[in-house]
Amino acid sequence: MITRKAVGDVMRIVFMGTAPFAIPCLQALAQENDIEVPLVVTQPDKAVGRGHKVRYTAFKQAALELEMPIYQPNSVKDEESIEFIKKLKPDFLVVVAYGQILSQKVLDLPKLACINVHGSLLPKYRGAAPIHWAVIHGEKETGVCTMHMAKTLDAGDIIYCDRTDIDPEETTGELYDRLQEMGANLLVKTLKDIEAGVAPRIPQDDRISTYAPMIFKKDRYIDWNQAGLCILNKIRGLYPAPRAITKYQAEDYIICEAKFHLEEPVGKLDSTILEPGVIVGISPKHGLFVRCKDGWIEILRLKAPGKKEMEAKAYLNGAKINLHSKFESEETL
Repeated sequence: MITRKAVGDVMRIVFMGTAPFAIPCLQALAQENDIEVPLVVTQPDKAVGRGHKVRYTAFKQAALELEMPIYQPNSVKDEESIEFIKKLKPDFLVVVAYGQILSQKVLDLPKLACINVHGSLLPKYRGAAPIHWAVIHGEKETGVCTMHMAKTLDAGDIIYCDRTDIDPEETTGELYDRLQEMGANLLVKTLKDIEAGVAPRIPQDDRISTYAPMIFKKDRYIDWNQAGLCILNKIRGLYPAPRAITKYQAEDYIICEAKFHLEEPVGKLDSTILEPGVIVGISPKHGLFVRCKDGWIEILRLKAPGKKEMEAKAYLNGAKINLHSKFESEETL
């Protein structure tokens, strides 16, 4: 078993991260007196917006505030990057929402282990968007896991998992915030237990694994032929980003918040309409209602093209949305 040579040694960690999910993990390591982070590796800066100005990610800004050295290679797998990290003689590589696949040469760099913090209860929801898909699929429970990294995506041996319930009205953004804090606490425990030689190592069962791919635009369209709860799960699962969308008169409308009615809200709707996607109720007083497979979706907040996100009732004060017109999915156009 490999451990540090002396009790007083400082644990050296090279940290790799890019997305905001990694920020609490980095901050947690900075608070530990027996942990040193000699290098933070993150994705290269990108030009954004109309002016194509380079803007730092929230993660890079957090690393700068902690006064940590930052390295931004185009590829962490090239020989220059590998040699640069190797010279630091890290005990651990910690990888959290970094955004690049690591080669075996990179995985072999640390003395003790290469550790990942993942936002699901592995082996479920391996992949880039585990939190989004857990909410979209209506899961009642999820969590975070720490694992030994392997060349196969998110398939390494599990070290620890921490579980949490998903509230029926919780959005991905709310769950994301909770899981990243859970992940930070779990990471510190994981590192110290590995160093002490007491951490478990549990192989994943590939037979029950599921995949959580990156969210593409096609995944964001609401299918009004689905059951109401499925539609609500998609809306809250894609909020606050990238957000669910529907087509109206060939334009994308972003649906931010909604409510499902299994029984008709009395006096608000045209109950003769049964076709999913048809707008059956529309007024600044009562709101915006759309037929779905098994009931009615009340749209509470939306973002129309060229407008800010707002309450649907406020939007309807001057909106050109017609009763009995139809919201479409991309696939139906």
